[in-house]
Amino acid sequence: PGPRRRHGFDNLDFRFDDRGLTFDGVCVAGVALPAYGVAEIRTGQWAAEDGRYFYPWGGEIRLGPDGAPAGEHLADQVAGRRPAIESDFDVYLAGNTLTYVKERCGEDDVDAQFFLHVVPVDPDDLPGPRGYGFDRLDFGFAGRGATLDGACLVEVPLPEYGIAAIRTGQHEAAEGGFHHLWEGEIRPHRPSGSPRRSTAQTSGPRGSARRRQFH
Repeated sequence: PGPRRRHGFDNLDFRFDDRGLTFDGVCVAGVALPAYGVAEIRTGQWAAEDGRYFYPWGGEIRLGPDGAPAGEHLADQVAGRRPAIESDFDVYLAGNTLTYVKERCGEDDVDAQFFLHVVPVDPDDLPGPRGYGFDRLDFGFAGRGATLDGACLVEVPLPEYGIAAIRTGQHEAAEGGFHHLWEGEIRPHRPSGSPRRSTAQTSGPRGSARRRQFH
């Protein structure tokens, strides 16, 4: 509502005194959300001390296009489908979107950065310098991921140009560069129009692959 917000969100802060009630020692506050499509909700409590804010607690809810929690939306997207990469995270390609799925997922599984390198059919489609020959779209789970029943899911839109190859996985900093925890490749641009599946490479005990219940 109103002018475009500099921070990119609608600030709906409230006080318990204005919206809350208590019942048998339980505190309850109900808040109506805006009618427009909501992508993400960040909420918690904050207080001011010595001119600065601190947050006793906070959390985030990511929502899918249908308004359901993002984890449910992403699980529906891959249900019954075979992944293009089978590894620590299974990776699904549908249209112009990659979906990463890992069941029985813990904090250690999402600490490492995800790398995503997209090679265009036409090198002239690359934005900026073309020295590496690919579009670098690396990301972290905290910025894109969602959880559902102990599983971790990530959805990443791909560039609109024709794609010759997609190389992705997770890596962590090591002496002299990066150590790949797992990686795989998809080559979606084929005359038949069907993507070629990848046999992923893994490193260490985290690389053992198994069938996921989302299949």
